[in-house]
Amino acid sequence: DLHPFPTRRSSDLQPSALEVGCGTGYWLGALAGHTRRIVGFDRSAGMLSRAQTHAPAARLAQGDAGQLPFADASFDLLLCVNALHHFPDKPAFVAEARRVLRPGGAWINVGMDPHAGRDHWYLYDYFPGTLETDQERFPSAGALVDWVKAAGFERAAWSTAERIYAVLRGAAVLDDPMLQKH
Repeated sequence: DLHPFPTRRSSDLQPSALEVGCGTGYWLGALAGHTRRIVGFDRSAGMLSRAQTHAPAARLAQGDAGQLPFADASFDLLLCVNALHHFPDKPAFVAEARRVLRPGGAWINVGMDPHAGRDHWYLYDYFPGTLETDQERFPSAGALVDWVKAAGFERAAWSTAERIYAVLRGAAVLDDPMLQKH
């Protein structure tokens, strides 16, 4: 459930938001009623096409996350949900995130950290090398904090947003809606 964002200064305007790596636009649609301007950005034209159906009010742009085509201090909120591991130059994206955020703005990044060892994904048991591949693709929390500091953010904090505990056996794995890809 989304809560209203705090307003900037004494203005009645709600914040402007940018989602980098917006994919099919799920979060754009969820934020649409809570922002005065919502922009989705993704490398994939196909994903942006799907995003348009989920968030018709959103403006969409295509390009590289390491070179965002927006003016300095353009947004109050920047979201990156399960996308950072896809960006070829992650530190460049973090620097761009800082550049396009207004003073007092916030960047929310959602993703996993396979380096931490807190969770064990069953795929790591069945597909040799998968954990190592994920450890190369996903930055550790420590690396991310280093990039955030280097980019000039004033504060960095992290927390566990959600942990899903479930034991599935046999056909139950195939019937689980969280695991289905259609």
